Amino acid sequence: MNLVHKSHEQLGDQDLDIKEQELSGLMNERTSRRWFLAAPVIPVVVFSDLAAAKVSKFSIETGRKAANSIVDTQRAQKSARDLAQQGKWDALRDFFDDPVMSSFEDNMTKVINSEGLLTSDDIKDIGTIRRYGLAADYIITIGSAKAQLEGDENGVIDGKEISRTLRLANDSIDEIVTILRSARAIT
Repeated sequence: MNLVHKSHEQLGDQDLDIKEQELSGLMNERTSRRWFLAAPVIPVVVFSDLAAAKVSKFSIETGRKAANSIVDTQRAQKSARDLAQQGKWDALRDFFDDPVMSSFEDNMTKVINSEGLLTSDDIKDIGTIRRYGLAADYIITIGSAKAQLEGDENGVIDGKEISRTLRLANDSIDEIVTILRSARAIT
């Protein structure tokens, strides 16, 4: 949603005069009627992409494939902690760019939007990036770990903090996989 506003620079001299009259209480009925009839119609709310508001539904089969990919992400996540503990920062950067890791959000969206795969309580617990839950927690903590690989202002990387962040990400993805297993979404 985009809100349309006019700045003072965009208002013409006549518009400013009318605004000044209106604010000072000097605007009479005749002036206000003329201003109303001459005023351009400006939409207040503009929907830039109505198609984006539509949620795509996926088949159960597509959801199951995505759920199995999330299990692959969980397995890969375990090796991320090993890389962090060994201080292999370049390997860890490459690891985060791997499709197994970078496709998590897309796979989670397919699982959440698969008709009949999860209960409403499961969906509520897992959540999405827009609605806070375990999936958002995982995405945010992985993003934090990636950002920490840049180091502080001196370029020093805090390995303990990265390991702690990855442990939190592991906890989140473990809970997600537990929910998916209990829902029999994983084959």
